[in-house]
Amino acid sequence: MNILPKKKWHVRTKENIARVRRDEAKAAEEEQRRLDRAITAENERRLEALRAQAAKRDADLEPFALRASSDTTLSTSTGHVNLFQDLEQAERQNFGRGNKEYEEEKRKEQAEYDSKLGIQKAFAEGTKELNKEQEWYARITRPVAKDENKVKSNVPTAPISSTATSIANKNEEIREKHSKKKRKRHRKSSSSESEDSSEMEIEKRNRLAALREERLIRERAEAGDSCPADNTCGGKMSYPRTIWVVRHAEREDNINRKWRSLPGGSELASDNSMLSERGRTQAKECAVRFSKVNLSHVFASPYDRTIETASIIVADKGLLVKPEPGLCEGLYMCEKPPGFWEPEKLKEKFPLVDTDYISVFSKHTLPKEGFGDDACIPRVRTTLNRITEKYDGDIMLVSHGAPIGAIHEIWMGDFKYVGQATVTKFIEIEKGKIRMEFSSDASHLSDKRNLRPWNSLYSLELTTMSHRFVRYDRIVAITNDANK
Repeated sequence: MNILPKKKWHVRTKENIARVRRDEAKAAEEEQRRLDRAITAENERRLEALRAQAAKRDADLEPFALRASSDTTLSTSTGHVNLFQDLEQAERQNFGRGNKEYEEEKRKEQAEYDSKLGIQKAFAEGTKELNKEQEWYARITRPVAKDENKVKSNVPTAPISSTATSIANKNEEIREKHSKKKRKRHRKSSSSESEDSSEMEIEKRNRLAALREERLIRERAEAGDSCPADNTCGGKMSYPRTIWVVRHAEREDNINRKWRSLPGGSELASDNSMLSERGRTQAKECAVRFSKVNLSHVFASPYDRTIETASIIVADKGLLVKPEPGLCEGLYMCEKPPGFWEPEKLKEKFPLVDTDYISVFSKHTLPKEGFGDDACIPRVRTTLNRITEKYDGDIMLVSHGAPIGAIHEIWMGDFKYVGQATVTKFIEIEKGKIRMEFSSDASHLSDKRNLRPWNSLYSLELTTMSHRFVRYDRIVAITNDANK
């Protein structure tokens, strides 16, 4: 039995334990009071420093300050005294200026990055020539010997910069000589190129002159003995008469993007696609429709697809197809110059081409046109006037979507798109007076699907500097039922 805890002198008695705990609590309280006094003293010291700083600022600003009235309050809401007003003012002064050190660091990083990529690097960047700084030796004065001072006392000392300047002048002369030689060689090469271009221009002018001369000869021949028999000299016309307008049949490039890999496709230009098999079937169905229609003249755009469509239609009529570039596609969609063949080359491929026909335009005399399908209207108007004034009888025009839309605009005042291999009928009642019987008729076609009629609206904005064609985003498809 342990009786030691019951002895008065033992340290682990209840009284001793309670006494120790009271002493520890008292010591902790004393330590806390000492710490509070230290914190309070530090706060008071800081407040005194801030008050002294504020008093100094007020003393400096007192001559410029407005006198406050007796009812002035520190704050209308809380009465708070802003002890950090100077810091806030400094922040407001620097607001929006940015961190200059940070910006300079970012600029250097960006410059280093651009330099590694090799972009945005100015010529001679960072050199003294660009910064217009003198070399160190140019700022040194040449020392003068004593004897030289005695002999030439009145001559001022010459700086080393004169020597450097003379060397720089010599280098500049050498560079100027090299640049003169280079300019001379460039003039020679440019003169040779200009000679080539001038030869091409002369050849083009000669070709155009030959075409004009040929046109004049043929027109004089037509105005002679052949005019009364053929009635194509612009004499008295018989009215009313019918003008048929047919759009070419389906193109091969409508269904096959690799059409130039087909036999004969590599010889054609990118804008001169031939007819597809379905297109040839459509052209034959057009021929059946016109089998009992009397025609006096057939005009077609000189592209392969229109010449072939017209040749199939008039195959059994004993007529020749007159290739007319004035009826070709909108020039903004064609190559420059357009990729159709000359009449002699066309006749080798299509025997029914009339090479004696004098066209209104040629490949090299087509006028310049802007962007948009309606840009071809002036050209088509000129072509229609020449054809209708010169050729009598019923006429057929085989053309493309944009020129046929232009024909509708010229005669009916409404730019209208028609489907492929469809027929439009106009009646010329008297000179200059035309009415439309029907438009884009596809009743003769066995397959009326996907004839590709479409409507794209363009508007012409007149500005003080130029004419701009603006195409609207709205594109409306015309259904086959609406075309009937």
